[in-house]
Amino acid sequence: EREGQTEREGQTEREGQTEREGQTEREGQTEREGQTEREGQTEREGQTEREGQTEREGQTEREGQTEREGQTEREGQTEREGQTEREGQTEREGQTEREGQTEREGQTEREGQTEREGQTEREGQTEREGQTEREGQTEREGQTEREGQTEREGQTEREGQTEREGQTEREGQTEREGQTEREGQTEREGQTEREGQTEREGQTEREGQTEREGQTEREGQTEREGQTEREGQTEREGQ
Repeated sequence: EREGQTEREGQTEREGQTEREGQTEREGQTEREGQTEREGQTEREGQTEREGQTEREGQTEREGQTEREGQTEREGQTEREGQTEREGQTEREGQTEREGQTEREGQTEREGQTEREGQTEREGQTEREGQTEREGQTEREGQTEREGQTEREGQTEREGQTEREGQTEREGQTEREGQTEREGQTEREGQTEREGQTEREGQTEREGQTEREGQTEREGQTEREGQTEREGQTEREGQ
């Protein structure tokens, strides 16, 4: 009977030892999984940081490209204005040359007339030329005014276009940052959820361990009470 008692106690001891070793093994497994999870979290954060860096560098590159295109556009505009100015200068010189030619021909014609008729003709000619000159001057000033108006409208249009493109770019940037923020929030919530799950599993494991130890304790109590009962029964029979 005592050898059977010792055998059962040794059996219970080995089972408890095996149980504790299994408990230690599971805790080490949970620790390694948590370590792997944190390393993956750090890796994803580094990846997000590098993607954000690349995005900012691309943003700077596009802004520099837009700046260079605007500079080229302004230089081309200045070149066209200079070309128009030279063509207008050439046109006015040709006009002056033709007027001088007409004047010389009219002078020859007037010399064939009387002095008084030639005097009257020259005065009327001068008056008409002055009128024509003033009308041409007014016409050129109106032309210059319209070209300046068109230039300012085109400049305003380009500035508005650039402004809208910048607005769209900033909205897309803000959208991507909000997306990244939401993904990070979701990642952190999933991390918290997994930690809470691991915590609950550990709690359940410890409760099961306590339950099994209480069961073993009650079985040992029952065993000892049965042993005492049998020894009392043997004692009474011997009596």
